[in-house]
Amino acid sequence: MSTIKLRVFINGDKNSSASNVVLPLRGLSFDILLNRITHRLNPPFGAVFRLFRLDGTSIKTVEELKADEFYVASDKRAFKKAQYKVPPGTKISTHKTLKSGNNSAIKSLKKSAGPVILVAQNGNSHAPIRIPLPSSHNVTLDHIIDSISHRLTTSERIGKIYHADGTLVTSAKDLQDQQLYVVCGRQERFKPLPYELWKAATPNTIKKAVKRERKAQAKITTSKFQQLETHFKNLLKNRRQMDSLWRALDFNNNGIVSLAEID
Repeated sequence: MSTIKLRVFINGDKNSSASNVVLPLRGLSFDILLNRITHRLNPPFGAVFRLFRLDGTSIKTVEELKADEFYVASDKRAFKKAQYKVPPGTKISTHKTLKSGNNSAIKSLKKSAGPVILVAQNGNSHAPIRIPLPSSHNVTLDHIIDSISHRLTTSERIGKIYHADGTLVTSAKDLQDQQLYVVCGRQERFKPLPYELWKAATPNTIKKAVKRERKAQAKITTSKFQQLETHFKNLLKNRRQMDSLWRALDFNNNGIVSLAEID
């Protein structure tokens, strides 16, 4: 068993059927889980931040999941009780969880799971994608490059991997779990960019910034407004700063920014 299938409703939507979400077990984390559900459901509220069972119990880890079970995806709001469209006669709680000691296939898979690295494309400092690596000690760097090439869509074949600071990766042993790397074409040169910048923006940091701004309650005079207007006009001319601001707002890399993500 290398995948798990979940059936997921949108919080409060009693008119739609559950969407099937199939996830690979290797390298599966709770962040990856929420990201996959967001892309599969494309909910009207934007990014998915919370997952519930049908009884309203909140899911905190991937080990709590049950194969073929029903779940409810939400933003940051609480679970909404509704008559979700569960097929008549469906038994919801008869499947074994990922945590079950009787599931030897999952146990062996977890033991053999390799590291997961974060990969950004050269010259694109947007939030990277997570790519699980083979766990074999005999795997070569060329094999890893091939695996990454299958996951990414690039105009040029990937030929090199760099650390975020521009240091070339020369061996598969250099790749560490949950670390960021930059992939380049064979003829490309590494482009120094703030590839780690996306980490700075999290729901908590955005909330704190909003609270500070509300507490300040500054009265904007005409002169202050003119200064602010000039600042924004200059900002609009700087593409790099505009890209950085977008990455800070779109911290979960789903291409959507909503008030629910920063409220």
